[in-house]
Order: sequence, then C-alpha cells, then structure tokens
Amino acid sequence: MDILPDNSNQYGPPGFNAELAQLRNLLTDMTNFLTCQLEQSMQALDNGDRALAQKVMSQNTAIDQYKTDIDTGVMAALAGEYDVTDDLRHLTSTAQIAAGLKKIGDGIKEFARLVAALYDPNTSDPNPAVLVDIVKIGNLVKIQLNKLQAAVENRESDPLYSLLQVKLDCENELQQGLKRQLNAVVRDARMIGRAVHLMQIMKVLEGCGE
Repeated sequence: MDILPDNSNQYGPPGFNAELAQLRNLLTDMTNFLTCQLEQSMQALDNGDRALAQKVMSQNTAIDQYKTDIDTGVMAALAGEYDVTDDLRHLTSTAQIAAGLKKIGDGIKEFARLVAALYDPNTSDPNPAVLVDIVKIGNLVKIQLNKLQAAVENRESDPLYSLLQVKLDCENELQQGLKRQLNAVVRDARMIGRAVHLMQIMKVLEGCGE
C-alpha cells in the first residue's frame, strides 16, 4: 500500500503529483537529518563529547524549518484547484508525519542536552557499563527512523507494521534499564542523582520510539 503516491500517478494532475513528490523528498530529507542528529548524539554519549552534544542542540532549528516547509507545501497543494479527492489523505498524512518527526527532533535535542549535562566538567564521567541500556534504546530508535525513511522513499506502508514490534522492544529495554538503575541506587544511595539522570535519558529516547 502506498503512503505517498509516485509522481507518475496516472489519475492525478501533473502539477499535483509534482507537489506530492516534493513533499515526499522533504520527508525523506527530514528523516535522514534526524537520523544523523541521533547518530551524533549517540557518538557524543559514547565519547563524552559535550561540544558535539551542544552542536546537535544548536542544529535543531533545521527540524523546525523542515516542518514549516512541509506545512507550507501541504497548504499550497490543498489550495490548488485539483480534483484529487483520493490524494487529500496523502496530504493530511504528510502533515501528520512531519508533526511526528518534529516531536522526535525535540526528543533528540533533549537527549543531547542531557548528554551534555552528563559530562559536566564539575562531575565525574559515568561508568561506560551504565550507558549500555541507553545505547540499546538509541539503536532501536535509529532502526525505526531507517525503516520510516525507506518506507517514504519506496512509497510502501506494509513494512512499517514491523515498527510496532520495535516499539515494544524500546518499552522492554526501558523497563529493564530502569530496574538496573533502581538496583544500583539500592546498592549505593549515593548513585541516586546519576541514576535519575540516566533514567531521564532512557525515557526521552523511549519517547522518540513512541
């Protein structure tokens, strides 16, 4: 099943099909940019690179611009004098997808902020072992973004049903991660501040998976 029709669609006017193709390209670019942002945030976490995390935060405005461009394109297409009732759902779906991607962008920005705070010069660096759960959830979110990007590019929605399982995997990893952090606090109450911080990071990433 197509989620966004190809611009070779025979029943739609050429101008309308061109607009749909442009919107599809914008969604692909937006998803690819988000994937890069997530990868850089994960790299910042792995290397303790506060500067890289802050760079991710500063680039979040590009996500806002993608969202604005897509909304503008959708409104322009809706305003056109086209008799394409069947394709109106594609326009509304495009706007909804862009809104969902915007939320993911906000989540990645918060993730980067928390990573930068995690490596504050005034605090000790976390043990790499406690970051394993965060990495697992982050990798699952990346899988979701990659699947979404492929689906938009290929105009197929059926593969996206597999994302429901990835979503459940994110939830399971979050629960396991929270349990491990709580157990660490039970063993050493001095870890409560660090544990809460790590749990916040995991929860933000799991929210992106949603």
